[in-house]
Amino acid sequence: MHLSQLKDLAAALGMLAPTFVTFLVIEIIARTKGK
Repeated sequence: MHLSQLKDLAAALGMLAPTFVTFLVIEIIARTKGK
């Protein structure tokens, strides 16, 4: 894997991470309210 590919991957993860964290928080809240 080249360094440029690694940078692209890091950038993609950086963009996806906030979305994933938001989804995770919503999921936890939904489960807590479900009980």
